[in-house]
Amino acid sequence: MKRNKTLEIKIALALPLVFFVGWIGLLSYASFMYQEIKLPIQGYDPRDILSGHYIQYTIRWDKASCEQFPQKVCPFKEFPLVGRFYVPLVDAQQIEKLLAEGHSAEIVFAYKAGKTPIAKKLFIDQQMWRSSGVLNE
Repeated sequence: MKRNKTLEIKIALALPLVFFVGWIGLLSYASFMYQEIKLPIQGYDPRDILSGHYIQYTIRWDKASCEQFPQKVCPFKEFPLVGRFYVPLVDAQQIEKLLAEGHSAEIVFAYKAGKTPIAKKLFIDQQMWRSSGVLNE
């Protein structure tokens, strides 16, 4: 009996790990295999006390190029009305300042029709943002 309990405990501890590794693998696969779409965004709120630090955004469909989608039509309903892009606390203040000053912002999504788009990269003034406030092309 004692041996079975030990095995049950090991399985119970391993199951969540297997789940999370599978989930990360699935998200990584989608991120690399789906088409990349770059969309302009507006609005921000870099602080969310309960969930870390995010830029909250809406997509500026009036400024978006629908030519980048497979059927040359913007799939408005497949993207959230308000999205969130995580930024570390050390960078939130600088990004907030840049956006408040009117700098343009875009997010690159991994997109596949019928699937939830995945926000991958943030661009400010057409330069890719990297952690610690560094903007790189």
